Amino acid sequence: AIGDFSIDGSGDIVAGASLDAGLCGNKQTNGWADVSDGLFQAGDFTTMELVDINNDGKLDIITANYTAGTPHIWIGEYVIPPPVSYDIGPLHVGWNMISIPLIPSLTDLPDALIDLDGNTSWTKVKCYLASDVADPWKSYDINGPASIQDSIFINNAKGFWLYIPDAPSLGDGIIRIEGQEPESTEINLKSGWNLVGYPSSVDALASDSLPGSADMIAVYDEILPAMIRDETDLSTETMSNGNAYWVHVTVDSDWYLDW
Repeated sequence: AIGDFSIDGSGDIVAGASLDAGLCGNKQTNGWADVSDGLFQAGDFTTMELVDINNDGKLDIITANYTAGTPHIWIGEYVIPPPVSYDIGPLHVGWNMISIPLIPSLTDLPDALIDLDGNTSWTKVKCYLASDVADPWKSYDINGPASIQDSIFINNAKGFWLYIPDAPSLGDGIIRIEGQEPESTEINLKSGWNLVGYPSSVDALASDSLPGSADMIAVYDEILPAMIRDETDLSTETMSNGNAYWVHVTVDSDWYLDW
């Protein structure tokens, strides 16, 4: 049976064995981890279902033990990790190119980027979806009518442009959000330019981190008129979380990052 019984956002597997071998649970992380502690290690478990039978938000395992001729319900006792905080910034008045390395607790605007400390506010967010060839730029204006807003889903794979209108809105220059630290992140890069984040706790040279199809990176530089600086020598740029990057690839590619 397959389901996210470890409630970490990835699919898990529980396998029933015959020959009195019991149950085996496996949790998908960067590979597979055995989470069989507490599961039955004896009995012919060849029928099972995953369902939240006690309505606590966690999948439970319902089995039929053919050796004993009885069913059994194994109640999941997993605990959702508490969210951690992340500070986006330091920001400045005007446009900022940012990313969120955490898996955010909230994903819809405006809530996903509201400062939990309440002293820094923004008015506009833009992102670039290379997968939408016809209309890649998406915009959200917190002061605009709902009819003109694009749907922007906030996650840790994307890069964003965020606009701070004035000094009073800047506050302490930090937007604090909450979320979960990812174990790993897959970012799908489309041929051409992509605006992406860097969801890793370990800084790395672009030449070491990016896939081999990457031939150019553009980084934020607020002193330039266009606020963007292109680099073809990827060994000169260090990537770090909280920043966003324009990455150019020659073919569609998958980029994998460990936290």
